[in-house]
Amino acid sequence: MTVEVVIAGRHELSRSCMRALVSAERGLSVVAVAASTRAAVDAVIHHQPGVLLILADTPGLAWPILVNHFANAAPQTKVVVVGPATDHFPAPSADARAPVLISRQCTARDIIAAIRQPGLCQTRANIAPETACRLTPRERQVLHLIADGRSNGEIAGMLSIATGTVKRHTSQIFHRLGAKSRTDAVRRAYAIGEISF
Repeated sequence: MTVEVVIAGRHELSRSCMRALVSAERGLSVVAVAASTRAAVDAVIHHQPGVLLILADTPGLAWPILVNHFANAAPQTKVVVVGPATDHFPAPSADARAPVLISRQCTARDIIAAIRQPGLCQTRANIAPETACRLTPRERQVLHLIADGRSNGEIAGMLSIATGTVKRHTSQIFHRLGAKSRTDAVRRAYAIGEISF
């Protein structure tokens, strides 16, 4: 059985990365992506998905309003909220309709588990040391510029380093993340909390 998912978040790159992550999983189907609270409400009412995945680490997306609204408008839709840190969230509720609250520092596996079985997912504030990628500060700078769509030449100029050095950093980033492309590296780094948008 396929679980239909609506993704809501303010930043296009965050939404795209999360869509790629979810769409790559068997049995999960992204039926809509929303950039605002109103668009998320419309998408959930129209599609009646199994899960609404809210990327709440950006200002302006009123996720508590969404949760309260869907308790009546779409009671079958489970809500999973990925945010900056669980200590900023309210305490988890025993209510079966309460959202699953997880930190953006969780792993991609945690997000997929929360979507597949939201009722069984535990709130998690930190990634385990063994799952952390641990990019160096310079690699993180390079990856942020890659995420901004900068070329190797542009990154070299902005960081005052040689183009060959940028290429070496990029190669090391790919190796550490197990990534096959720039987009894949950004997606993987975002999913484990190495970078945020």
